[in-house]
Amino acid sequence: MSLTVPFIHQLTNAQEAMWLDALRVAAPTLHICRLADLTQSERDAVCVAIVANPNPAELSDLPNLGWVQSLWAGVERLLQELPQKNIDIVRLIDPQLG
Repeated sequence: MSLTVPFIHQLTNAQEAMWLDALRVAAPTLHICRLADLTQSERDAVCVAIVANPNPAELSDLPNLGWVQSLWAGVERLLQELPQKNIDIVRLIDPQLG
């Protein structure tokens, strides 16, 4: 059974589809899906989420979340607004990011 990892974002449907495809190719052993596709019991079991400029309130429905992998450089809003304060937040670092 693979680890379920929701992808939480504020992207268009086309952007979401592109990112989901790329993430699934890059991490084929993970079950990467939309948050809306998870049942409440699946949400309760989530410990890792991948985000792209999410609304921090959406993460509050993941009570066992311990790790947030941000695809965006800025994580300030997450740091300020996450309801749970004991979550590790990691962001991508790339020389091309401004």
